[in-house]
Amino acid sequence: MRLRSGSALAGTMVVGLGLVSCSNEQGPAAVKPGTPAFFWHSAEDSYKKGNFAKVVDQLGNLTNKENDYRDRARVWLMAVSAGLARGNMEWADIMEKGGKAARTGQLEFRKQMSQSRAAANQHALRLVELSHQYTGTVKDAEIPFGYGWPPLSVEKTPEIERALKGIVLNPAETEKSRGLMEQRGVLQAMSRFTGAGGDLKKAAEVLSNGDFKLPRDKFLLTLAGELVEIAELYMPKKLDQSGRAHLFCSEAKDALGQAPPSKESKELAKRIDATVKKLPKQAS
Repeated sequence: MRLRSGSALAGTMVVGLGLVSCSNEQGPAAVKPGTPAFFWHSAEDSYKKGNFAKVVDQLGNLTNKENDYRDRARVWLMAVSAGLARGNMEWADIMEKGGKAARTGQLEFRKQMSQSRAAANQHALRLVELSHQYTGTVKDAEIPFGYGWPPLSVEKTPEIERALKGIVLNPAETEKSRGLMEQRGVLQAMSRFTGAGGDLKKAAEVLSNGDFKLPRDKFLLTLAGELVEIAELYMPKKLDQSGRAHLFCSEAKDALGQAPPSKESKELAKRIDATVKKLPKQAS
């Protein structure tokens, strides 16, 4: 009896090992750390979780070197950077309004406003650099934009409403609220690039299809719009850096110049010109 049990156990082990071996042979090969595929898949995972700081880091590993993911990484990083810049700009504006309404704690509001505008500046400069690298080289009529839609909330919280009324938030509330504004900024940017505008539900449906492709002309128009919006960060009542505002308007014009004339492009060109007129003239 013992011999039969041992034989049966041995046979079971052999069969089990065979199944494991077959499973390993048929399954996908592990992605090697440090490779372009590793960085790309890590960015996808971080994106789903709403960890945009990691998304930026992982995509940054792909944008400066020749690899199979570089162009897609540049487009994705531009959209995320635009969203993070505008999310921080919006949070800074909330802090500015809250500081004006506050009876006490104005220093904390000014501190948060300054920090958010500094963060917006970092994301904005990454965007304008990527735009300069990419817009003159993209020739395909359609650009792959199938990055999915992360399951994140974009609803403003009660803490944000309290801050607008001049109530100082505690550090945990501040971190949560600012993070939410960054999430909102990224999802809104992704929505604008898809052509859905402010309709996030429509954008989610479009991007749930992993093979979505964005028309080149639409991408360039949206990019130009993002650049001119972010130029507002450098206006006199904000960071007061007119040279950078001129830079963003110039890059917006360059992106616009790559797209064929249309009603939308003409309206955007007028908007860029109006923004430039508000700026001090650059020394020749």
